Amino acid sequence: MTGRYDILLEAWRKERRSADLQPMPEGFYVEMTGYVSELREQTRMLDKTSMRGKISERERENAERMLRELSQLRLR
Repeated sequence: MTGRYDILLEAWRKERRSADLQPMPEGFYVEMTGYVSELREQTRMLDKTSMRGKISERERENAERMLRELSQLRLR
């Protein structure tokens, strides 16, 4: 996993645990959407049957899901 994955994971966890909106660093969504785009490009070029390909695909799926859920949680 990467540092950006950890940042996204922590923001997602905090938002899920709290009824109030949690503060986000400036540029958070820009950074995270860029990160997800990079993951999409990375997984597109990897062999999805290799261990590295499977791990990268799972990281991309999780990051996309957390970013989507984070946005939905903040709109509730």
